[in-house]
Amino acid sequence: MRVLLVLGHSFQTQQALWEEVSRRDVDLHVAFTLDIPRGEAVGPPDFGTQHELAGVRVRGDRPTWMAYRGLGRLIGGLKPELVHVLNEPWSAVVRQATHARPRLVTHGAENLWDQGSRLEAVARRRATQRNLRKLSGFVSWNNKGVALARERGLPPAAPTLVLSAELPRLERFIHPESRRAAGRERWGLDDEFVIGYVGRLVAEKGIPWLLASWRAANLPDNTRLVLIGSGPLEATIRAAATADPRIRLNGPVPFEQVPTVMASLDALVLPSVTTRDWCEQYGRVITEAMASGVPVIASDCGAIPEVVGGAGIIVSEGSVAELAATLRRVAVDPAFHRTLADASLVRAQTAFSPAVEAGRLRDFWEAVAGRSTMTYIDGP
Repeated sequence: MRVLLVLGHSFQTQQALWEEVSRRDVDLHVAFTLDIPRGEAVGPPDFGTQHELAGVRVRGDRPTWMAYRGLGRLIGGLKPELVHVLNEPWSAVVRQATHARPRLVTHGAENLWDQGSRLEAVARRRATQRNLRKLSGFVSWNNKGVALARERGLPPAAPTLVLSAELPRLERFIHPESRRAAGRERWGLDDEFVIGYVGRLVAEKGIPWLLASWRAANLPDNTRLVLIGSGPLEATIRAAATADPRIRLNGPVPFEQVPTVMASLDALVLPSVTTRDWCEQYGRVITEAMASGVPVIASDCGAIPEVVGGAGIIVSEGSVAELAATLRRVAVDPAFHRTLADASLVRAQTAFSPAVEAGRLRDFWEAVAGRSTMTYIDGP
């Protein structure tokens, strides 16, 4: 089977899945551009047969509104059985691909499709409805994305799949005990119980709610809250740390240090909250923590419950009492903590294994190409 994968980004966190797919009797070709705004790309992919194209900004500086010069000629020359576009269904590159009339799949992460200004919402809706009618299949990082595609015009017979494009390389996270001592030494920690947050320091990630819940939890003196990242709420966190020395703010860490950071934690918290323009699409840090055997405490925002499954604790968005009680139980109940840690590791090795997910994607492509029958494959 010849497949042309059209990347919207070339992230290190998106390499593992496609490498696995390329090993499964697939003649995988990859179209990409290094003309990504804001320096978000990390360089050319190192899987499949590569085809670098020039990026053309259609509107603004977001990759969603970027077209690829020469994509139609590439599709016409390769004659792939299907084209898989890693971008939202309203994106300019999806519209380009529809003109070439291949079997076309688009693969988006968003679970809110009408955010932004009124003009942008209208533009998204029109582009989405036009593009979806021409698709042969649809992939979303979450179930809500699939439901929205069905509502907005995806053909009823088109197969769908729930699959994230960001999967951890599990081998980077195995044996966390070998990295734990080094990470905690860097932070000046010994036997403290460390609850960590890793990500953007913004309101929609629930930072104010987390700080309020920390204060309400009345945790033991040997418990620490470490926030790792950067963003507009840094001053708020520093003020909280001044009032409570158990709180610590660390800057963002490079990609290669994430396994050490996760191994240094005793629990990860992701308290995202829904806004008009934001709803958690996936939560990659959840999979990275689970791959390290770290218990996860997270809100019920967006797709988070799908990702956590039964291997972590889900709390109601914005409930200080609920989050505080959960933080306390995880910190003071060793047996409960151990059970969560074991469940996290099992889920990472099954639900988020690139090898397993590549097999699901290969089955989906077979269905889109008409080689098998399938309408819907749920997420893990």
